[in-house]
Amino acid sequence: IMGHTLFLLMSALQTENVTVVLDSCHSGGGTRGNFQVRSRSGGSQLQPLEVERAYQQKWLSQLNLSPDEFKRRRRAGVAKGVVIASTKRDQLAADAPFDDFFAGAFTYFMTQYLWQQTANDSFTSAIPNIARSTTRMSFTSQEPLMELKPGSSYGNNPVYFTNEQTPPAEAVITQVQGNQAQLWLGGLDPDSLAAFNTGSILSVIDNQGRPQGRVQLESRQGLVGKAKLLDAVQPGALLQESTRGIPNNLTLKIGIDPSLGNEMNAAKSALQAISRVEAIPLQQQEVHYIFGRMTEAYRQQLRSHAASNLPDNGSLGLFSPALELVPNSFGAKTETVTDAIARLRPKFKSLLAARIVKTILNSNSSRLNVTAAMRPEGTAETIATAFTIRGSLTQGTNANRPPSIPPGVQKLPLGTPVQLLVSNNESSPLYLSVLVIDPTGEISVIFPNQWAAAEEVTLVAPGQMLKIPDPSQDSFSLVAQEPKGVAEVLILASRTPLRQALQAIRTVALDRGYSSGPVTLDASGQVNEPAEVIDRLLDDINNDTGRGMGNSNTVRQIETSQLAALSITFEVI
Repeated sequence: IMGHTLFLLMSALQTENVTVVLDSCHSGGGTRGNFQVRSRSGGSQLQPLEVERAYQQKWLSQLNLSPDEFKRRRRAGVAKGVVIASTKRDQLAADAPFDDFFAGAFTYFMTQYLWQQTANDSFTSAIPNIARSTTRMSFTSQEPLMELKPGSSYGNNPVYFTNEQTPPAEAVITQVQGNQAQLWLGGLDPDSLAAFNTGSILSVIDNQGRPQGRVQLESRQGLVGKAKLLDAVQPGALLQESTRGIPNNLTLKIGIDPSLGNEMNAAKSALQAISRVEAIPLQQQEVHYIFGRMTEAYRQQLRSHAASNLPDNGSLGLFSPALELVPNSFGAKTETVTDAIARLRPKFKSLLAARIVKTILNSNSSRLNVTAAMRPEGTAETIATAFTIRGSLTQGTNANRPPSIPPGVQKLPLGTPVQLLVSNNESSPLYLSVLVIDPTGEISVIFPNQWAAAEEVTLVAPGQMLKIPDPSQDSFSLVAQEPKGVAEVLILASRTPLRQALQAIRTVALDRGYSSGPVTLDASGQVNEPAEVIDRLLDDINNDTGRGMGNSNTVRQIETSQLAALSITFEVI
């Protein structure tokens, strides 16, 4: 329907406390990489139907509005309350694959955010937080748009003008039959969906968030799960994560781009010959990266988004699911498909390791109280934050919650030195490890960084703030550097030592003659260093938190009470 019609319908409502959410549902918007476009451009060529014009006239009469008054009010802004749209007027809305289902990026992220609310977030707080997820995923840096009734202060009201009534949750029980239950898992983070299949444990909670029982997930299709009851429960009960299961056989899914033409089958065969790499046709399911050839059409699309240093037409390399370049992945334009895939083998290993470690991210569900912040070195300005929501907040309050940072602030110009601050707000010590995944998918360990020291070097005392780098003892700097693009800092905090991971990293460092400083993991040698370190890390976590849970040969178990895994994403520009 037209915006004019929506304005009239909102005007007819007998309340100001109304929230309208506008998603985009145009079915003919084409594709971009593995995404579908859910919106289309406007313009004078789009003409309203006569039946809608007549409908508007009916409402103008009922509301006793003259055409001139209607135009004046419409141009001033929305009729009542708050309107939230999936994207700004000059952007496209994306329909994206999530594990084994498709959904509008905005719709899923907003739904998941609302399920995870721990306080009465205002509109002005919630929308920037949702935007951080949509801008990270969408090829148009999709930012939701919020409009308030002119002259109102509705932005300070809680979302939907409703105070929080229930605690945050990952799921709800929709049906119970005997000792089986059906779940709806709308609160799960899309990055961790693969960790919620057979063996995951969810706690049944009451309206105060107190545990009342448990269910064990047996299968999941999209956001619908089947579970076995471990205690008596009723339909409608909310569920919070207790233990997730990281499958030992996670794979890297590579989409086969149509730009390969008659070489698509050769690419598929070469990719599937690589351990734990799947070759997937586009537009059928989630892919993590796309293997394709640079074309003039792609070059024009990338230029329209201000991309620079583009590879030659005809060269082969990797794109993101939204058809953005993966830096340093393209070769010479004379390279064959099989040679390109052979060249990219080390990169596939690094990308798989990064994908695996990201499945443990649990800032929404961890019970540990850990916060992290990034700032330009030598300043007090915070440019990005991360925190464990359930660990950091007193139920139903905003105590100690870091301020919302609008999307776009996390952009770092080349050469910017930064410092990471990680605080252990627990009453007991925690063992920390900090990784950085650069825009090419390469993994570096920036903490620990003293390789001749004992395992206590990773220990952070209760109430202590860790600084990386620490000017009082570190001789290195963390500087935003080439290649440009999106990078990610992963902060892992555990109640128990990360002995095996530390030993694996120490071996790499000492083999290179390092006694201190960050270490970049190399996947091109005889030892697949990223896989070795991440596997040892998961073994540390699993050995100390998941004993006796079953499925030990196929799944590593991670408990929310034992581990916090946070992420800070930023863009080097």
